[in-house]
Amino acid sequence: MSFPINHKTAFVLDHSPTFAVTCDEVDFDFQKTRSYLPLPPISKSLWTSTVEAVMEYCRIVWDIFPQDKLLTFVVSNKDCAPRLNEWHEQNSNVVSIGFGRCGRPEQESRRKSASKGYDILNGISSAIEALFQLTEPQRQALNSFENPSMFFNRGRIVCITQFQDQKHFEHVVSKVKSKLSDANESIKNSADGQSMSLSHLEISFLHCFVRHGTGKDFVIPESTSEYDTPTLSLKVYGVEAGKQLSKKLLYFVLTHYELASTTVTGIPMKEEQNASSSANYDVELFHKAEAHARLLGDSSDLVQTDKEGSEYKTITLKWCTPRGSSADLHHCTGSVRITPTDVNSRPSSCLTNFLLSGRSVMLEMPRRASGSKTLSHLMTSHGGEIFIHTLSISRSILEDPPSITEGSGGRVTDYRITDLGELMRSNRLAPGFNSGNQPLDKAKERLARFSAYFPYTISSTTIFNMAAIDPLVKTIVSNDELTEEDLAECRKVIYNLLSMENKGEILPVPVTKSKSGKKEDQYKIMFNELEKFLAKHSIRSERHRKVFECLLEVRDKPLDANKSGGEKVELDVALREIEKYNSMTEREKNEFDSKIESPMSPPSQSHTNYPKKSSKMKGGNKSLLDIWSNRIQKENSKSHSPFAGHRGLGERAKLYLSLGRNKEKDSLDQ
Repeated sequence: MSFPINHKTAFVLDHSPTFAVTCDEVDFDFQKTRSYLPLPPISKSLWTSTVEAVMEYCRIVWDIFPQDKLLTFVVSNKDCAPRLNEWHEQNSNVVSIGFGRCGRPEQESRRKSASKGYDILNGISSAIEALFQLTEPQRQALNSFENPSMFFNRGRIVCITQFQDQKHFEHVVSKVKSKLSDANESIKNSADGQSMSLSHLEISFLHCFVRHGTGKDFVIPESTSEYDTPTLSLKVYGVEAGKQLSKKLLYFVLTHYELASTTVTGIPMKEEQNASSSANYDVELFHKAEAHARLLGDSSDLVQTDKEGSEYKTITLKWCTPRGSSADLHHCTGSVRITPTDVNSRPSSCLTNFLLSGRSVMLEMPRRASGSKTLSHLMTSHGGEIFIHTLSISRSILEDPPSITEGSGGRVTDYRITDLGELMRSNRLAPGFNSGNQPLDKAKERLARFSAYFPYTISSTTIFNMAAIDPLVKTIVSNDELTEEDLAECRKVIYNLLSMENKGEILPVPVTKSKSGKKEDQYKIMFNELEKFLAKHSIRSERHRKVFECLLEVRDKPLDANKSGGEKVELDVALREIEKYNSMTEREKNEFDSKIESPMSPPSQSHTNYPKKSSKMKGGNKSLLDIWSNRIQKENSKSHSPFAGHRGLGERAKLYLSLGRNKEKDSLDQ
């Protein structure tokens, strides 16, 4: 058992002379009549800016978590590091008095802070000792816990200091590791019941510098910004003093305590200078992130925008007309405390006083999809504290359940509910008594087969809306292997579809798919979907493949050449062409043969210079001419003797025999 790491947080503030330099100029108002003498600027010191940012951090924590989250403050001074408050003293007045007693840091001189006795390690050691101490909730939980050895103590340290250089930074990190291990060993040996070693410690260093003050703008390298060990997590951040330091601590409080930022926009408020007119203002609030997570609806509709000049996002909600009384009942799913980010601003003060007077304010959340607005939150006060209530934006449990045909956003859809129910009934699971058959794997395969092609809506399919195709669909899907009777039945269905196309029967094609309404387009859509359906199941068996090939054959579409049946289709086409050749007349055969050159004749010059244009056969990469030439070549190779040049040595081959024959004919003619 362990408390969350944000249960105890210790702040270590550097009180060395480096924090006595000025960092921010304070803006102030002038009267209408100004003197001619220029007024000197008023500046804050780095120490004052740091204390203000830390006090704002603890104000936000104590407003949202009045009891659960504890803070303590350590001031790293010369040769000592006093604690300003104990764990049971969670009061901003105690901390403010402690900072007042510390006073302003010593003015910086030529001597370095280290030579004067200032060392940030003194404050870190004091913070580690403070985290060793058990808080009252921890002691109560430890006493009631059965196994104390499984009780873990964790904590966090936020150290605001200024490193001189890389060597100084590495020295501090190494000392922190050694001090933590040594302190854990010493605490384990002592059993006083009030302290416990740290199982995990998280340290966040804030390297705070002034760009135009000391002139030492040392920046922490990115490669050394994080260190992680099982007992220590160390992170280092570089931040400029002043406003950037305050924004960084606001980012810290959001990440350390899982808070969220909400900006209430469009708040009508009277002008301070002119009471007769009003203007709209925005107020930023911090609260637990669960206020948005508990939205029982589509929380993705929450519009998140980057906070200007900050590292976090904020959610914008619009102000609604205030309710006259908070007695109205609303269906709320949760409520959390809120606190304004800038508590001293006039808009925040007016909003706080308005809510504390007993009024309630409704907040609207814009929806991205529809562009409408929905009442999502309610702000009101209870017992002097301001809360934000999360309203349920989904359907109430008191209403009737939504129809099964209702889609997202309340739109009525045409889901295939009957077919889905049939699919579920066909794939119900039952206990398997034979463990060797692996029934789970078979069930997965069966479900994959039934859902390989399953359109969700009626308007997105055609073949599942036709009674004529229903026998084919059920036979293909339900059977692992097809019999010859099943194959004949599937082919009969495909032939019936062709008959329907010839008769011009109307198909139940969705209007969105067939915009023209022509019967040719309707049958084209139907056949394309049927081809897609059969292609999904064609790999299961050879007869499934034959059904797919039958559809392609009747539609005169080529098969994929990369599939296994490509070569067989080429042979079938070639045989059909041979049968067609045998049925030709003598004149047609002579014309066809004149287009095919003999394989025994040498290639002509025209064929060697230019590529031939051959018509590609359907279903393969070879042309019909290539197939026919190969077949003729095989037949001719059986009817003549091989060329003499291919035989063994010692034989002579006579070349150009046709020339000798021509000369003999000429001599005989003469």
